[in-house]
Amino acid sequence: ESGVGAAVAKSLNGLAKFASQADDRELVMLCRRPGILEALAYVMQNWRFSKLTETKGSFQDRTSRTWMDEEDIHEGWQLVEDELVWCEEVFSKRGAEQNYESSFQNYGICASSILYNLSLHKLTGGIIAKNRYVLSVAIFCVEDLASEDAELVENAGEILLSAAKYLDMSTWKPKPGMRKEDIAPFASQERLLKVVELLIRSQIEMQHKLGCRILAKLALTPANEEWVITFGAKMAERLIELLRMGSRDSRAAAVDAIHSFTQSDSTSCRRFGSCSGCFSALIDALSVASTTFDELGWKSALVLEHLATDSRNREVAKSFEGDIANLAMSKTW
Repeated sequence: ESGVGAAVAKSLNGLAKFASQADDRELVMLCRRPGILEALAYVMQNWRFSKLTETKGSFQDRTSRTWMDEEDIHEGWQLVEDELVWCEEVFSKRGAEQNYESSFQNYGICASSILYNLSLHKLTGGIIAKNRYVLSVAIFCVEDLASEDAELVENAGEILLSAAKYLDMSTWKPKPGMRKEDIAPFASQERLLKVVELLIRSQIEMQHKLGCRILAKLALTPANEEWVITFGAKMAERLIELLRMGSRDSRAAAVDAIHSFTQSDSTSCRRFGSCSGCFSALIDALSVASTTFDELGWKSALVLEHLATDSRNREVAKSFEGDIANLAMSKTW
């Protein structure tokens, strides 16, 4: 938190190196140590592109100039083929004439990478999910996705995705008597759902897939129904659009979100069933997935079952009887 470039670089490097070599018990102790997660989130928030652009020049005043004469090494985690692997990135020597913002921005990205990989761990993911400051910073970063670095936005989104399965948004209600200025630095249910909407409506595949996956996990927690069910109805047409027109991975993410709603809420069954193109999009997804039975196929089949067995969708379902029968009798299935 010092703002001194060399100190921040060495601290990030030390944390990442320790975390990569630590056993489960040591990782839990690291995440529970007071101030560690908050310090990483602080760097992530204050050393990112949008914040640096807003405060251009101020970091030159409060940052030691001596670090620019040495070669700083940052080592961090990255997720490669579902494995946490060790990698290192060498920051090249920077001259006074070089862009300060792009140099400092790397520290925000590095901090986000460490938090992201800690959030993936089975024992530390829940600890991060309960840290409202870390989640708030992740939300603030995604809010700036139009102008923020794509890698940092992805890391922030992945932190929210890892936390979503543990998240009970009812705990985010302001306590009686809290002043508006006390609430402002923290994320609210509304801001979280707004970020999810930003991601889902994005035309960038990585972003709308993340949004769909976050929404799917939030919808599975009964305590979130007060906010998520209404929000799901608002996003129904966009989810169906992705299911119908997106890439294979985008369609799988969209049907994952739809499945989470339709399996737990009868109102959502009616809402999605009445949307134009929902049944045809599901049948098309089943046809596409028929050669390789994967998530897109089996979740589309489950959603189709939920919709078709709801009496309020009976008239719409009847018009697709022939297509459903053909799929049911297909040797592939």
